[in-house]
Amino acid sequence: MKPDLGLQLLRDGIDQDIALHFYGVIFHRIDFLAPNSCSIRVERNHFGIIHVAMFEFDDEIMISLLSRVPAAERARFDTQTTNERFPFSECLPGPIKVVSIECRIGTVQHRANESFVPIRILGVE
Repeated sequence: MKPDLGLQLLRDGIDQDIALHFYGVIFHRIDFLAPNSCSIRVERNHFGIIHVAMFEFDDEIMISLLSRVPAAERARFDTQTTNERFPFSECLPGPIKVVSIECRIGTVQHRANESFVPIRILGVE
């Protein structure tokens, strides 16, 4: 299992008040955790070591991402996800590459046999 980037950033001394910027993030599959709560997992290189980053975001960011998809594909995606029960995962109509995202790290979360720190997306370009 690859190390968690959020935990590593916390260990590196990154404060929760510091804005972080990630460039060239590609969104493929979205995890819908609860109403107004989504996430993606992506691999990122951090000082030569591949880490997994758990980026979390709200519906406003999701709408911004979907605005980059042609209307017909966006409508199909909306239809696919409308009656799903939380939590669930869904592939986007196609990969969405974001030039940059602004984030802040969250707090340590514990699930089963893992601990991680989600990285909260505040805005996308």
